[in-house]
Amino acid sequence: MQQRSVNYAKKLLGDGYDYSGFEIVSAVYDNLYEGFDLENDKKFIDKFHRGFSDRPSAKEALPTRTVPDYSTDAILCALVDNLDENMLSLIRYAHRISMAADSMIGVMLDEYIHERLRPMGWACCWGNSLQGIDFCSSDGILLHVRNKSNTEVSSNDRNRIKNKVYKWFRLNAYTGKTKWEELNRIVGKEGLFSEDGFRDFAYNVTKKNPGCLYTGEDDIASFASLIEEFRK
Repeated sequence: MQQRSVNYAKKLLGDGYDYSGFEIVSAVYDNLYEGFDLENDKKFIDKFHRGFSDRPSAKEALPTRTVPDYSTDAILCALVDNLDENMLSLIRYAHRISMAADSMIGVMLDEYIHERLRPMGWACCWGNSLQGIDFCSSDGILLHVRNKSNTEVSSNDRNRIKNKVYKWFRLNAYTGKTKWEELNRIVGKEGLFSEDGFRDFAYNVTKKNPGCLYTGEDDIASFASLIEEFRK
């Protein structure tokens, strides 16, 4: 990669340059995409930067633009007797925030793995900067990660045919079993990853940066108040 491109990456990533693992990922990029020019370097760097900036510990989620479909209230009321408006509001909000949290698990997983692998010479290929490769090591090991067994596999890039890419998913969608030990074997570090470790990480990141998930201050306050009412 040309020095101008490296300087551009350093400017964009700032103090996060070393932690981002850019040097590791860019070396793999150079190996896969020999002969690319400055314009393509810039596209790669921009994608990497956007993905890194959007990691849960740093992002600020935007307000949702969608509104609830209140016709679901009729279905719920038909199934459960005596649902009042407070209960329906609680269900609606809990559903919305739960779906938002669920959609964030994938990027939370990326940051969890990156944080623990970075000292071992690995890095996340943030922002799908290397198509179909989620993590790579300074030794050239490539890894494709999925959160669940039934999520879509990224399409292969033409340059990956000559490179072995390990594939791993966290959760079997049909049995609920996790596969952390398999990931530990791939990276060569027993006990590095675990489900408890991942959940603690997700909790701590969200606690430190609640803005990573948009809740709406009034909504989350009302939600907490309703929960307290039901606990009484």
